[in-house]
Formats: sequence, structure tokens, C-alpha cells
Amino acid sequence: MADSSNRRRLLASLSGFAGVVALLLLSGCPAPVPLPEIAPEQEATVPSDPPAHGNTTLRRVPLDAIKFTVYQAGDHNEVGVTVTPELAAAYAAYDRHDIDAVLAAIDALRAKTSDAKTLFAAAGLRYDALNMLGRPADAEAAAEDVAALERRLLGRDLLARSMRGLARMGLSDYNSALSDFARVIRGIGGWSMPTSFSGPPTNIFEFKSVAEAQMRAYGGVAWLHFMRKNYGAALRWAEATEGLFNDVYYVLTLPYCFGCKAHVGLGEGRAYNLAALGAARSIVRQDPLAGAGELEAARRFFASIHSSHGLAVIQAYRSMVAQELGHLKDAERFAQEGERIAAAAGLGDVVWHLAAERGKALLALGRKDEAEMAFRSAQNGIELASGALASESAKIRFGTGKEEVARHLIRFDLEKGDRAALFRDLERARARAFIDMLGDRPVGRGRQPALVSAIRDLDRQILRQRLLNGAPGGVAGGAAREAALVEKRAHLVSKLRALDPELADTLSVAVVELKDVQARLGAGEILAYGIPGEAEEPLRLLLVSAERSRVMDTDLTHTGLSRLVAELADAVERVDAQRQKTILAGIGQGLKLGAWGAFRAAYVVPSGAMHFVPWGALDVSYPVAVLPTGGWLLRTPISIRVTGAAAIVGDPDFRGAFNQLIGARREAVEVGKVYRAEPLVGRAATEDALRGQVGAGVNVLHLATHGFFDAAKPLASAVVLSGPDQPTMLTAAKLFESPLPAKLVVLSACETGVGKAIAGDDFLGLPRSLYLGGALAVVSSLWPVEDASTKAFMETFHAQAKHGDYGAAWLAARDRLRAAGLPPSFYGAFVLGGALRG
Repeated sequence: MADSSNRRRLLASLSGFAGVVALLLLSGCPAPVPLPEIAPEQEATVPSDPPAHGNTTLRRVPLDAIKFTVYQAGDHNEVGVTVTPELAAAYAAYDRHDIDAVLAAIDALRAKTSDAKTLFAAAGLRYDALNMLGRPADAEAAAEDVAALERRLLGRDLLARSMRGLARMGLSDYNSALSDFARVIRGIGGWSMPTSFSGPPTNIFEFKSVAEAQMRAYGGVAWLHFMRKNYGAALRWAEATEGLFNDVYYVLTLPYCFGCKAHVGLGEGRAYNLAALGAARSIVRQDPLAGAGELEAARRFFASIHSSHGLAVIQAYRSMVAQELGHLKDAERFAQEGERIAAAAGLGDVVWHLAAERGKALLALGRKDEAEMAFRSAQNGIELASGALASESAKIRFGTGKEEVARHLIRFDLEKGDRAALFRDLERARARAFIDMLGDRPVGRGRQPALVSAIRDLDRQILRQRLLNGAPGGVAGGAAREAALVEKRAHLVSKLRALDPELADTLSVAVVELKDVQARLGAGEILAYGIPGEAEEPLRLLLVSAERSRVMDTDLTHTGLSRLVAELADAVERVDAQRQKTILAGIGQGLKLGAWGAFRAAYVVPSGAMHFVPWGALDVSYPVAVLPTGGWLLRTPISIRVTGAAAIVGDPDFRGAFNQLIGARREAVEVGKVYRAEPLVGRAATEDALRGQVGAGVNVLHLATHGFFDAAKPLASAVVLSGPDQPTMLTAAKLFESPLPAKLVVLSACETGVGKAIAGDDFLGLPRSLYLGGALAVVSSLWPVEDASTKAFMETFHAQAKHGDYGAAWLAARDRLRAAGLPPSFYGAFVLGGALRG
């Protein structure tokens, strides 16, 4: 259909595939279609070669050979479900780019039917709508709804796994995405969709779900390989995906398939796959003409449906091919043309990818000043598209991600010795990563609700306007309307920042200047800012004091530090004290701690593996505080109206799900004595009771309980509390939504300090979620901790921390355990984050 949205075309090959298998109205006797014997679930890796390639004996069916349809009420969709008025409304809203109407129609449908197949179709449509809206985190959650219905109907969840993998790609969680794809691919094996039938399939629902799961997974693997520049593998998987597409096209064009229906997403998905296939083929064969036919076929298709986005993507692929083959002037020209198409259509989030590709071409041509301008343009586009307005799935197609843009700008700054610009670029990358990770999740419930609601509403309006701007023919005055909406949003964010800067930082990028940070540092205090780089490059630090700033190369590469951190984790697990000391000495020497110039205090903004360095276990005689950003030193936290001295939890009732923590109960009692507060222990330690004790705010929040880190979903990392029938997980996501106001937070639990370094080098875990509640400082653990030493650490820490000097309290507690002759894993487990003083 000519009026399908360009955003939809962007996502079709990764998450659309709607109508991949048509309703086959065939002559002959009804019979089931042979389906694969699904292999038992197991941990799997993606095969190096795709197990299936479609029916290679079939004639090739052209990309433009199919007519597409839109479902109406009373129609049967591709799996034979009768389309209800509500489902028809959802399809129609999806087709006209009105995502709010899609979600509303699906909510109305859920209230009116309990038919599992109808709900399954609606859940899939909702998933695709959320992807169209650029909300991969919500799409990932929607995939779980699909999974529940798929297991109910089919006893498995292959299609939902492929959907979840694609959503995880949008979240830059590539390893988890590959794991999902692997389970689908290994489960289905070498099966391909049949291309001849004795009669109408009697198992069309099962048939379609398997075929769609296979195509989503194959396409996802192809895109991931291409993005990672594994062009040979990308070509193999894209060719196999094209074979699967061709099977569907072949069946849809058979004479006895009169009445078969397909959605335009099928054509869009195939066109995007052909473009990637052509680009990969040209690069693998080192010949720009080798894949020109596929690229041209995709271009003609996009032109026929007036898809500005698709046409811009073709130019991006051509630019990438030209760059890889050394045709740099062509690469610049193709990227510039794509950028022009995207800009004319108002596709701002596409422009930045193309600007980055142009920057790479200019850089290769030796035109550094022009290249930097292109990357600065890309950076501006990224900031405009951050958060709910961004769709990371675009990264897969264009090959240049946000973190790569940041790395290029950092290199320019380093070459010019411009440390003020370097600081700004480091801060911007972190701010964007934080916003993108939170996406459209609820944050700070009840704080400035009118302003937040207005900003979120503008987000939806801006995205809808972009979708309209990118529709066939565009919209008269659309670019001007988008610009006006963006300006209005900036004004509201500025108002919010004046009232609640911490909350504003979850919605918009803000950067402070290096000179202002220097003015905040005292004599003998150092800010050590880790600079992201390639794996085998030396780890560099931007060292900032009140008097000066400088860049220092450490004696470790990024890979080298990662290796030492991994070895330390193993030595901690084995309780090998001597090996721990040896490794820690290597880390301290490699980071050149003695050359930092700190003698009073150090603030560290980590990069990569630096996030997992146990600073207290190193040979430092001053407190070290880990910060999420350098600008955090200038942070003005929300004012907490303290209604209690402390809220303390110890050893909740885990109902047999986890081992009880008798030592944590004793610890909670002792901490309670320090603050003259009654701890919540056992069954009393519920979330409701904790929130009641915290009230409007407390000076200290101490949680002595189990804690867990979820590597795949850092916002699901949690501490465990009592529940009515089973333990309650107090997650980072829940704390972002409904913070616990406390000035000092102590997480005396296993693995509460770990999180996940994500694109842009931000770090998501429990500590970051607590700053939103107004916390000045957060103490957390990097690994499982032992009862007696933890109790001793906390006794010393709280005895001093209650006077407001958190840095001195942390150092005194560390020194007490070290003087007792305990191994580093005992005295170095706890990390101090945030402010050194209250």
C-alpha cells in the first residue's frame, strides 16, 4: 500500500514480517502442512551457516510481483482469525501511522474477547506498533505477552523469542539477541516452508508461526552480522533469508492461490533484506557491481511505494560499499544524497546515521575538519532523537552507532588537545545512553506530573509528525511543525530542569562545562574520567584537578583491564587471597594510581571494565567515590523532607526461595542501634512497610538482604524483600518509577553494585536508580559478601557516616578490615558512589 509509513518500512525486515504466510485457499483435500520436529530447548549458539535456504529449485519471483492488502472487519487474516471491528481499527490505525490509536484499539479488543488466537494476533500487532514507535524496551515486554499466548496455543514460544531478540537488538543487547535467535534457529533446524500443497492447510496457524519465527530470526542474524562487519556471514544469512522470502512470494503467485492475502510489510522486509544482501555481496566480492542488481531492485520497490526512508537506506548501503572498497568520493556522494532525501522527508533520526557515514568517508579522504563537522551534525541529530524519540534498530542498518559517533569526536578532541570539548563529548555520550536505556519507562512518579506529562505528550506528537513527514509525498509544512514542537519541548525541559534537575536528566541531555567542575574540586581532589576506546587501545584517563586538566595513558589496554577484572572475580570466588593481591597490584600499577596526583580524594567516572574495579581493595590512602557522570559533582539533588533518622531492612522472609541471612538480621539490629531506629526483619520487611518507614524521607536507608544483578536486563536488577506468598523483587525499574527518598543508601547485599555498561558507556543498575530519590551517596557491593566482615564494615561505617563524612567512614571501615588481616575480597567488596560528604 502506498500510504504505509516509512517508520514501518524501517522496522519491517526486523520486526514486521506481518503477513509472511498468506491464507492459502487451495484446491484439493485439506491436509496438514509438514512442520519441523522442534528440538528441545537448550543453550545454543547461532550456526555459522544457515540450516535452511528455501527451495532453491524455484524460479525467482520479482520483488514487485505481489499486491498487498489491508484487513477489514469480517476478513480472515493470515492465520484464519476473523477480524473483529476492534482488530480492524487497530490494523487501520497502524496503516495510517496513529500508534496511540493502535494501542487503544487493542486495549478495547482485550476487553471484548477472550479468544486466544485473536488476542495472539493483537499482541503481535501491539509488539510491531511499539517497535514502530521506537520503544524497544516496551516491545521486549510486549514479546513476553506474545510468548504467554504462544505457549498457551502451541506449547512453545519460538515466534515470541524471535520478536524478543529483535527488541533486544533495539536495546543494543546483541549477545542476548543472538541467544534468542539461536534457540529459534536450532529449534527449527533445516526445515523450510513447503511450496506445494495437496490441499488447504489444516494447520495454518502452526505453519505460519513457525515460518514467521524462522524469517525473523534469520533476518535478525543477517543484520547483526552486517552491523558487526562480518560481511561473509551477513551474505550467507541474507541469501538464506531471501530464499525464505522467495518461497512465500512463489506460493502467493501460484494460480491456485486466488484469494491469498499479504501485507505490505512482507515486501518491505524483503526489500531491506535484498539491500543488505546486495551490499554484503559487493563488499565480499570487492566489486560494486556484484550486488548492484539487488540494491537497484530494492530501490525501485521503495520508489514505487514512495518510501523516503527506504530510498535513504539504499544510499547508506551504497555509501558503506563504496567506503569498504576504497571509493571514498563515491561514499561521500552517496551518503550526502541519502542525507538530503532523509532531511527533505523530515526523517531526523535517519539524518544522523547518514551524517556519520559521510563523516567516515571524509575522514578517510583526509578532510578532517569537514569530517568533524559531519560527526558534530550527527551528534546533534542523536541528541534530538534521544530517549523515546529514538529507535536503535536503525543502528543495525547503517552500521554506525551512537557510541561510534562519540568515539570519533573523542579522537578529534584528543588530537587537538581540546580537553574542554573532550569533557563535553564524554558527558553527552553518557547522558544519551542513560536516556535511551530508560526510554519511555515511567520515572519519578508524582514529581512535577504536569510538566512530565506535557513533555511525554510532545514526544508522541514529535514522533507522529516525523512519521507523517516520512509518509509518501510528505506533509506540507511538516518540517516546520516538527521544529516548532521540538522547540516547545526544549522550553518545557528547561523549566523542569530548574525545578527537578535529576528528573530532567531522564528526559533530556544536559552537559556542564569542564571549568565549572574544576571550580568544585578542592585541593588534592582528582576527577579521573575513563575515556572509551577500542579494545586493544591503551585505556586513557582525563585527569581533572582544580588547577589543571590532562590526558594520561595508562599501562593497560581496555582488553587488558577486562582480563584482570575477570581473573579477580575468579580469585574472589575461590577465596584465593594471595592471587587477589597479585591481580589487584597489577590493576593499581596498570592504572598508574601514583601518577594521578590525588592525596585527599578521587572521584572516578569509569569506562568499560573500570566499572568493576574494587577501589577499596587497591592501595589507596584516600576515599574514592564512583560517579555516573563528571557533571554529577555540580548536581543539586531534590530536597528531602526528612521525617526519620533511618529505615533499615534485615533478613526478609524469603519463603524458602533463598537462604535466610541470619548475619544480615544481626547487622540490621546493630545499625538500628546506631540510629535508634527499629529495623524491619523477617516477614515485617515488606515493600509497603519499607515505604511506610521511609515516608517523605530519611537520612539513611540500609538494606541487608539478597540482591541480584540481571546482566540481560539491568533495570530488572533487584534487592529482595518479604512478600505475602513469595519474595518481592524491588527492581531498579520500580525504583526509577517510585524512588525511595534517602540521603545515604547502603545496599548490604550480594552484587548490588554491579550493573551493565551500555552504549555510550553509561552504567545501569541499582545505584543509579537510587540517585533519583535524592540520594547523595550509595554504598553497594561488587560481589557476594561474608556476614562477619560485613557486620564489622557496617558498624565502623555507620558510626562515622552519621556525622556526614561518607568518604572518611568508607575509608575507616575498609582500613579496619584490612588491618585485621582479612583478604581483599572482604575489605574491598564495597564501593562508594556519589558524594563524599553529606
